[in-house]
Amino acid sequence: MSNHSLIVIGGGEHARVVMDAAESSGWQLLGYLAPEPNASTEERFRVPHLGNDNDLEQLLSRHPSAQIILGMGAPLDRRKGIVEAFDIPQDRWAKVIHPTATISPHATVGEGVFIGARSVLQVNSKIGCHGIVNTQALIEHDVQLGDYSHIAPGALTGGGCLVGNCTLIGIGAKLRDHVRVGNDCTVGAGAVVISNIADGLTVAGVPAVVIRPRNKLNLDGLCIPPTTSLFDAVAVVAREGALIALVVDEQKKLLGVLTDGDIRRALLAQQDFSIPVAAIMSANFIAAREAVSRAKAIDLMRAHEIGQLPVLDDKGRVVGLHFLGGWLGSGMLDVAAVIMAGGKGTRLRPLTETIPKPMVRVAGRPILEHIILHLSGSNVRDIYIAVNHLGNVIEDYFGDGHDFGCRITYLREGQPLGTGGALSLLRDTWPIDRPLLVLNGDLITQVNVGDLVDAHVTAGNLITVGIRDHAVEIPYGVIEVDRQRVVQLVEKPTHHYLVNAGIYLLSPAVLDHVPRDREFPITDLIEQAISRNEPVGVHLIDGDWADVGQHADLALARGYHT
Repeated sequence: MSNHSLIVIGGGEHARVVMDAAESSGWQLLGYLAPEPNASTEERFRVPHLGNDNDLEQLLSRHPSAQIILGMGAPLDRRKGIVEAFDIPQDRWAKVIHPTATISPHATVGEGVFIGARSVLQVNSKIGCHGIVNTQALIEHDVQLGDYSHIAPGALTGGGCLVGNCTLIGIGAKLRDHVRVGNDCTVGAGAVVISNIADGLTVAGVPAVVIRPRNKLNLDGLCIPPTTSLFDAVAVVAREGALIALVVDEQKKLLGVLTDGDIRRALLAQQDFSIPVAAIMSANFIAAREAVSRAKAIDLMRAHEIGQLPVLDDKGRVVGLHFLGGWLGSGMLDVAAVIMAGGKGTRLRPLTETIPKPMVRVAGRPILEHIILHLSGSNVRDIYIAVNHLGNVIEDYFGDGHDFGCRITYLREGQPLGTGGALSLLRDTWPIDRPLLVLNGDLITQVNVGDLVDAHVTAGNLITVGIRDHAVEIPYGVIEVDRQRVVQLVEKPTHHYLVNAGIYLLSPAVLDHVPRDREFPITDLIEQAISRNEPVGVHLIDGDWADVGQHADLALARGYHT
């Protein structure tokens, strides 16, 4: 039993499970940290909402004897990110163990670990820091569980198994003896793993096999009618590996969602497997409309501590599904994107003396993050970023793109190559067999990539230039004169011009005309194509668009988007 006070980071369902175990073990609950207050948590445990993650260090200073524990079950990288964001001594992280759990005296439990009710840890098992062994899970002898990994309710890990970091073993899943599961893996609900699983894979089924990547999942495969039995629904969740099923009517209108949490509660309540999902689904779900951007979708998922967010049309029908690590909707676009982010940003000095221009923040995110999230949400998965000035800042922030739902490759300029020269570097890194979407790295835009691709293909263009309508208002009355006589007076007329939006779609053949190792504006590439009488077309870019290359533009963008 513990007499220490405890602060829980997170306020949702998993936080309540942790609080119940802590309270049962004698902890004094000081309260919880979460983006928003949770009435259910406060009513059940009579604890206050203490603020958000940013208030953690101040709280620990005010309560020097208090300990903390993570109270969100997923996503696992979110758990890891919180720990890494704060320089907190390991002994401030609590071990919360439900009193009904059975733990061998020869088992090892790391800091920040949560052990749920009626779970079992056998001899020589080792649980890494900030891991979760959830309700009724069985960890057999000599098992090693990596940091931040999660063994879901009812799961079993056979003797001698090794489970990597940030890996989820789903509800009721079973690992045969001595199986090795890598880092950042997901083992689906009810899966039976009989062979080793490499890093980063998702497996499901009996026996478990690698499932299709999320960007190749069939959205219809996740949709089930409300009469579907719990048994069949578990099979859908396990087969698809998305950890969710969408309960819909005949018109595909969303009635409810069935998550791994709903399944866990049903199993703990000993529900019959023949029960229809309508009886156990979550009808009070969080969903987004089609117009919601990828960035806003991620914010919604993080705020509500959920890993999936259904996307609905104006009639409530399912048209997509956001994951924290990606997006499932219409088919993948057969294009790759190149973002030009190597410039020095001289017009934005002094801001750009320590960070590259694309990393200047607008609406809480770097400009480049807005671009990448929009491309990922538009089903563009291969993204190349041309870097030069302070390029390490960009590479450190975005890494390989996994956390942003895409694959990022860096085109490192040995010298400044301008707005087009970096395209020559693609010849060494990419099979040139798809159109290239090229964007300036200082744009805030919601360009409809699918429409741009359709226009390019339909017109048979070699190059399609994105254009905008730019209006210029003359602040005076304009007089037209013919032979000293006034023939017309127009009060404050507005003139419209088509301007280059800094967005281009290039057929791969044009890359042969990009010179190597010298500065080359992309406008020269366009002018050369025109001089060769090759088809160069335009496409009007609708919706949000802002070039933030100057201080005045940046100020306008920040005011518009906040």
